[in-house]
Amino acid sequence: MKTPPKRVKAPSGCSQYLTAGKEYEVVEIHFKKDEKHGSAFSILDDDGVRLYCLEFCCHFINRQDWIIIEREPETNEK
Repeated sequence: MKTPPKRVKAPSGCSQYLTAGKEYEVVEIHFKKDEKHGSAFSILDDDGVRLYCLEFCCHFINRQDWIIIEREPETNEK
């Protein structure tokens, strides 16, 4: 199982308050894994507004998947 994202990049065709190709730091993880939507996390958009995002099929990037730049390190937690 993959770990939650730590840094993500917005794909082309994203909402106007995000910049395509820009990297965003994940500021909070909400849940770690769901088969349909992946991890849920928050980022700050270009205006500093917190967005609640889904790794796959995210509304803020027009139902696309985030480009994962870096993931949280693996832990031995179960």
